[in-house]
Amino acid sequence: MPNIDDFNEERLCEYKDEKYSVRDNGAILRYPKGTKARKLDNYFTFGKPKKHGYLEFAGVRVHRIVATAFHGEAPSKDYVIDHIDTNKQNNRVENLRWVTREENVLKNPLTIHKIEYIIGMSINEVRKN
Repeated sequence: MPNIDDFNEERLCEYKDEKYSVRDNGAILRYPKGTKARKLDNYFTFGKPKKHGYLEFAGVRVHRIVATAFHGEAPSKDYVIDHIDTNKQNNRVENLRWVTREENVLKNPLTIHKIEYIIGMSINEVRKN
């Protein structure tokens, strides 16, 4: 896990009606809503790992907040976050990008192998048809 204070850039971001400070190292800070701070407000965190492997903060996947702050909103609902190095806990800005669900599935060699095994032909043959 990187050092929470080792970052080059910090941006303000609004995501799902919450305001955050977001660092390029993947750390986030949620600002209080209203007059009373909540338990998880006002301190930087990388989030907590969940069973699916992603880091979450207050029920929200941290990579979505980081990507929104630095790469903008998803182009459409068909887009998901790709962890370029396939490490679900590496939420550094340079490791995140918006891709379509199809692109995300097809970039994983294991998934491609399973699909090809099940359908009995290569992905390239399927895409041509």
